[in-house]
Amino acid sequence: MLYPQLVNSLIDWDLHTWSLDQIAHLLLPSQLRLITSIQIGDGQGSDRLIWPWSRNGYCSVKFGYHWIHSNRHKAITCSKHTSHIGEKFVWKLVWKIDTLTKVKNFLWRAISGAIPTLLNLHRRKVCPSPICPICGEFEESIEHSLLLCSWVDLVWFGSPLGLRLDKKSVTTLDSWLSSINNCTTTGTEKERLLTWISFLCWKIWTARCDFIYRWEALSPQKVICDGVKLANEFWGARSLCNTT
Repeated sequence: MLYPQLVNSLIDWDLHTWSLDQIAHLLLPSQLRLITSIQIGDGQGSDRLIWPWSRNGYCSVKFGYHWIHSNRHKAITCSKHTSHIGEKFVWKLVWKIDTLTKVKNFLWRAISGAIPTLLNLHRRKVCPSPICPICGEFEESIEHSLLLCSWVDLVWFGSPLGLRLDKKSVTTLDSWLSSINNCTTTGTEKERLLTWISFLCWKIWTARCDFIYRWEALSPQKVICDGVKLANEFWGARSLCNTT
């Protein structure tokens, strides 16, 4: 089935209303309400650039100055769930994980609060709602998207790790990684555990993005299988390199 590629295709211009029947089954009720709450223009006027942080829509040096300083203040005082800066120990832990470089970079950005969850985008006034588009119940913080969302429970428990997360004890991603690291004893066990976690976090995030931006159905089983395959391929390649 081909889905509309342009927003224009989702508007009934005769009735001047939204026509979402073709994609309604792909969206949560909360998302449908948000879309239908957007007013539709008459399509007659020409487009123009506006500065959304001023009343008249015009930008000036004064408004720009106040906007920059306001956002600097927010970056310092905002919640630890969106821009928590981990301790040096955690940074070293991330960079020592035996995993792909792109996955290390992803974990580093996640701990830095630099991945585009809806809560982060909402704080930057990029999207209208911070609510998770998957469960529709909680704000989509970094911890929620990777560890706490209901569909993610199935991934962690169904994976070879068999993890059941105590959601009440999860505060920040870096503190959770630190606690996982402290729970293991042997070096080999710790190394493999962190490798598994890195690949599962990566696959959870990519599946989340495919659900939001490509309308692909979420499958915890597929995420687990993809994570297992990626880990096995990584370890196989690493073993081959060590023997040559």
